[in-house]
Amino acid sequence: MLPLFAAGQPVRHSWDGCGLSPTTKMRTLNIFANIIFDVNPSKDPVWNSPYWHKITDPAKAGVNVPGTEPSYLLDYMDTVYVPGHTHGSITRVFGESSFDEMQIIGDFVVVNLLESRMYSRFGQGNVFSLDKILTLCLEMIEETGGLSTLYGHNRRSDYTYNGKDLYYSLLYVRNTSHALGGVNVGSGYGNFYSKYILIDNEKVGFSGRGAAQCVGSSNFGINPAGVATHEIAHSLFGSNDFHTSGGNNRAGACTMCFMNLQGGYGLMGAANTGLVCCNGYERWRMHWKHPSSPYYICARNRENTDFLNADISKDDGSQTFVLRDFVTYGDAIRIRLPYKDRSITPNQYIWLEFHDVGHNNKLDFIQHSNEKECLQKGSSGIYAYYQIGRDILEGTASQVWDRVNRDNLRVISNEGYWDYVQSPLPKDTDFVCTQWGAVGYYYTPKYSNAFCGYQDQELFIVPKEQDTDLSNTIDNVFDNGKLVRKEATIREVTPHNMIKSGAMVTHSISYIGDNQDAFSSHRKINMGTNPSTCNTKTCYTNSTGKTKLSFQQNSDKNNKTTYLTGLSIEMTPLNNGRLWQVDIRWDDYDITDEARWTGQIVLKGNEQVNLTQGHSITLAQNRTPAQSHRNPESGYFADPTMLVCEDGSIFIQQPRTSLQITEKSRFVMDSGAVYRLGEKAKIVLQGGSSFYIDPGADFQGTASSEIIVKKSSTLYVRDVAKLQEKMRITVRSGGKIVNI
Repeated sequence: MLPLFAAGQPVRHSWDGCGLSPTTKMRTLNIFANIIFDVNPSKDPVWNSPYWHKITDPAKAGVNVPGTEPSYLLDYMDTVYVPGHTHGSITRVFGESSFDEMQIIGDFVVVNLLESRMYSRFGQGNVFSLDKILTLCLEMIEETGGLSTLYGHNRRSDYTYNGKDLYYSLLYVRNTSHALGGVNVGSGYGNFYSKYILIDNEKVGFSGRGAAQCVGSSNFGINPAGVATHEIAHSLFGSNDFHTSGGNNRAGACTMCFMNLQGGYGLMGAANTGLVCCNGYERWRMHWKHPSSPYYICARNRENTDFLNADISKDDGSQTFVLRDFVTYGDAIRIRLPYKDRSITPNQYIWLEFHDVGHNNKLDFIQHSNEKECLQKGSSGIYAYYQIGRDILEGTASQVWDRVNRDNLRVISNEGYWDYVQSPLPKDTDFVCTQWGAVGYYYTPKYSNAFCGYQDQELFIVPKEQDTDLSNTIDNVFDNGKLVRKEATIREVTPHNMIKSGAMVTHSISYIGDNQDAFSSHRKINMGTNPSTCNTKTCYTNSTGKTKLSFQQNSDKNNKTTYLTGLSIEMTPLNNGRLWQVDIRWDDYDITDEARWTGQIVLKGNEQVNLTQGHSITLAQNRTPAQSHRNPESGYFADPTMLVCEDGSIFIQQPRTSLQITEKSRFVMDSGAVYRLGEKAKIVLQGGSSFYIDPGADFQGTASSEIIVKKSSTLYVRDVAKLQEKMRITVRSGGKIVNI
């Protein structure tokens, strides 16, 4: 369906880019600024390093002073683009992501400027803004006679593509901080504003495209997912509303799909991205595809002899695809999920990509693992994630770059989703490879929670016992035992130092991923596994700065329901793991494991559940925050669980199976729903739970099947006598049956 356009509004395309074309071939002007603190030497906020030296000698102030350049410049950006032989991290990551459609090269100017000159030019005080640093750099370049780069690209035509302004420029500052300049290491912003730069005795303006950031003194060229990649990606994908894949933060008041911040991987990922490559969603929005591929979302047929359109839905029926390495060939699968709460609720999709980590000779590994030996590099296997909304590539500007789906990608980890338990670390715990700063807790995945739980590539919201409303939680701040102030805060923590399979996992930096996230061996997932193939829950949330959450705006877009479907995804490695076969079905209703389900769940009229022999389903309380207020009945920031079987649905318990309804959960059979209870199968109601068999529902058991109603629980049924003719109903002390 074509998008509707308001009268007079131009047609826009995501693949045009948001300020920078994804087919751009450009040379950027890179200005590296190092502040010499000649007035207050002790205030230099950045330590010394071998990569970009701290300077204390005022005599070394100037432009391109020999011996003061960062050592990593050519590891950061190439000066000439050679397809298939790119080297610098920025040049290479955008080249590999775009199949050489986007070619970024550059040249460099290094400026050492005096703190005293800053005061002389702008006065005393906090004057170290990036804009003022840039102004001084350009003045110093002019004083030396104009632009003179390290590798000789000094002509106006080297940087201009419209015959007028410099097309794209970048400022990198070594040593500002929040107190001295307003920008800490790792932070920055898009756009590049200044009056002009002197080139060949001519004053040349800037287009405004670009970015400025503080990069510190580390080896900036070694990280393809650094701040510069993120800022350049803004010019492709959109404003701060497009933060995602580990690049989101609480600094703005943007509307997000989830209560908590998401990890993941992609060009927008920045400091908290996992893999350093792009993702299929980004390639799709930019229309980057392999030259041989006929589709923007494409995979191979079973024989790996031809291309198939891999953007599918339930209407396409069962499908079999073969995936080659994603970064090399672009193969990916996107599955549109069939149900959502209402028409205005954004669509949801599951993406599948095979990343042959360690074998593809690409920038495709977990961030920092090429720097820190203690970090895992990631596994070769299939990486999966949800896409929420943002599925309009052509339309008005507000349709293509909507403002209500920030952080719209969520990882589907092979490890599944869980209710985690927080515990304090022993004080003498020593970690070789850890998150920056002190980490006082570890987290244990305690209860399987495929529909509502957390996975370790997202931040956890951890309320305190006294909290009743997450949108306005208050911390008491003490000094020497005396209450000094009350501080509103979001208690969002990094899930570092996990305990998995009885062992402490310390070889990861907060939520950027590990070797267990990919599907690296044969596995089939469906609605009964963890993770499942069901949709994810959304909770549209506004962050008002770093202290409060708002749950009201856009709450009508929430998808609060998990829809049970027959979608199964079977992943099988081929050719020693260098290829993967993916079989997709829509009629796989078998539950072949022990399932624990929480939240609001619906079995639609054309769907089924088939609990296979010897297995169980437990309806239990969700312990992971899912709403702003603490439910008075459950005691958690989540309502009690309820599963509804709609008219036309079929729920089957094979012989010797068990449905455990616990913790005030409810099971509801609407009129027209069908339930079959096999030999020696049982339904157990406990902990204040209830089971509703509405008039018109078709419930049938056998002589050896049984419903057990324990203390405080209730069976609501249309005709008790008829039900008892075919099966046993046992009512324990404190339980009851109610006719409806």
